[in-house]
Amino acid sequence: MIEIRHGEKEDILKAIPLVDEFSKESFEEYGLVINPEMALKHFEKFVDYSAVAMDGDKMLGLIAGQVKPFECSEQDIFHEQIWFVTKEKRSGVGKDLLNFMEQLCLDDGVSFMSMGHMVNDRSHIMDRFLRSLGYKPLEVHYFKKLKRREQ
Repeated sequence: MIEIRHGEKEDILKAIPLVDEFSKESFEEYGLVINPEMALKHFEKFVDYSAVAMDGDKMLGLIAGQVKPFECSEQDIFHEQIWFVTKEKRSGVGKDLLNFMEQLCLDDGVSFMSMGHMVNDRSHIMDRFLRSLGYKPLEVHYFKKLKRREQ
């Protein structure tokens, strides 16, 4: 039975296999490498706004981020930093995590969420999924690995 619940500090170490899978699937093609220890230390600040999908002691998915005020007003926005579900459990668990986070935000008086996804050969799936839940694209980021030019 999969349990969706609020994340706790004790869950951080359980996220290592998930972070490793996320890194391989999402960042390797860009030449980025996630150091699991640094990532987990970074995730500590997101525990207040996190949810995990657990099957016993095994983490199957997580969503985490932080709430910051919009720079031009006092409206708080949840900014997702990681949302990942292991490949074999994506159907349903990802949506359950997102629903849990939406409710957590609403319960805390947060009315806006900012979600992102990696651009790859599966981008259209995430785009369609998020749009079906009422999300709209706001901004696109471009990424480039810099190289020194010969003088």
